[in-house]
Amino acid sequence: MKISLVSLKSDWLGILGSMACLVHCLALPALFYFFQFTLGNHDSLESHLLDYCFALIATVAVGFAIRKSTSVLVRRVLMVSLLFFIGGILLEARQPNAIFLLHIGSLGLITGHALNIRQTHTIASHQKRKLTKIQRNANNAAA
Repeated sequence: MKISLVSLKSDWLGILGSMACLVHCLALPALFYFFQFTLGNHDSLESHLLDYCFALIATVAVGFAIRKSTSVLVRRVLMVSLLFFIGGILLEARQPNAIFLLHIGSLGLITGHALNIRQTHTIASHQKRKLTKIQRNANNAAA
């Protein structure tokens, strides 16, 4: 199995995007609380567009990651987490407690991408050891 650089980068993109979303979701309410008189309304179009950008980044990263992943567990974790994440974003305006879905989805996406990186790294190191063993056997047979 050849390890794709795009797959590895999509995992890191997914982790960074999910972490940025968590920071955005956790820090922004604190900023609004402290600066509530100067910042204005939180339900602005820009705030929702940023949420949708995070959803798009997560969807692209998950798409690339599950396409190359061989683990059923990693695929399921990423897909379920993405559903929680997008569900939290879509329901946030109607149901205030839906933000917890978004947080659970973000943590799940981070975990799923980290598992995929770990699995990919394990497979790559196993292939490298196997290749060096084959090369050593070929060199011993030629000698």
